Amino acid sequence: MWEAQREPQCLLRPGMNVGPSAEAGWWRWVAGIGASSLVPSCFVGLNEDARQGYVVQQEWGAPKLIPASIPEPVQPRDTAWSDVMVELCPASFADLVDRMFLEIRRQEAVFDLPRRKWYLPHADGPDLGVRFLGHRAATPVGPASGPHTQMAQNLVLCWLAGARILELKTVQINDRLEIGRPCIDAANVCYNIEWSQELRIGESLSEYVAGAMLIHMLRQMDLADGVDLTGSAGDTVFDMSVGYDLAGIKSEPVVRYIESLKNARAAIDELRLQIPARHRRLRDLDYPAQVSDSITLSTFHGCPADEIERICTFLLGEMGVDVVVKMNPPMLGRERLEHLLHEVMGYSEIRVNPSAYTSGLRFDEAVDMCRRLRDLAGRLGRQVGA
Repeated sequence: MWEAQREPQCLLRPGMNVGPSAEAGWWRWVAGIGASSLVPSCFVGLNEDARQGYVVQQEWGAPKLIPASIPEPVQPRDTAWSDVMVELCPASFADLVDRMFLEIRRQEAVFDLPRRKWYLPHADGPDLGVRFLGHRAATPVGPASGPHTQMAQNLVLCWLAGARILELKTVQINDRLEIGRPCIDAANVCYNIEWSQELRIGESLSEYVAGAMLIHMLRQMDLADGVDLTGSAGDTVFDMSVGYDLAGIKSEPVVRYIESLKNARAAIDELRLQIPARHRRLRDLDYPAQVSDSITLSTFHGCPADEIERICTFLLGEMGVDVVVKMNPPMLGRERLEHLLHEVMGYSEIRVNPSAYTSGLRFDEAVDMCRRLRDLAGRLGRQVGA
């Protein structure tokens, strides 16, 4: 396992750690930008026999190697790196703030996205704004829930690219999943083995609030000549996503997560204190306490229609949020779906599991359900969509 680390020059960069797993007893990569808010660092083991390695520190300049001893690994030597599951580890908020403003000043970039690729509206340009569940978004585009929307820096990149409706990664009660990577291969036909967040529920909450705060910081800057991004040109909607059954969604951790995004004041105040002193003025910004008050519902394939309706009723009535229901293509029926899949789109080699047509929500059931939910939402002063 140490052979892969013989050439340190390929590893000497902020954002990589190698360390022992206290839980599993093996070595694994940990992605992040270091433990210090001032000095991004990474740990690289080089010499197995001498138990010698180096801490690599970088003060925004050339990396420095500092000798350090390496704890004895428990993992057998012949275990391949490909067999070790990577654990997703969020970067600290302080490091993200530091890096964002450093790159703007030195490189005219944010998280390696150069300014020339940012979406910066023009004062005399068309108004692309839309209404989404009662809120205004400055553009009608944004990412769907996925592994790309579970980290704060990715939300910032989406916003810089022009996204103004951001669906946050689905959160569910089971936050101890092991998901292979890459979990989505979409070079042509999309193969997908992911389903919910790779972070703990509390980490997901922190990432989403951090992303909203970083975007709020950018909106205060003069990024677009002559356009005030604190106004309608910067209007952004964050849309929660939860799943996958009624029991999990009604569980205390998921309910607390939803409430904490409806009113994120506690999380904001905690992150506010992590803003480095050199950016202390950002601590005083008026960050909106409400990150989101809408939910896009994801359910398992085969989830009964009555359970989907009960989930929506709970979210509309007891949680007080607007709801969008995701629906799956098999609800169109076999003839219609396979016509679209095989004849219209040309994917004639793909065969749909026959049980998909009978185990889930049917089209007529969905129409009736949406009518009932629309009436309920109207009485509650909420909105529902599909």
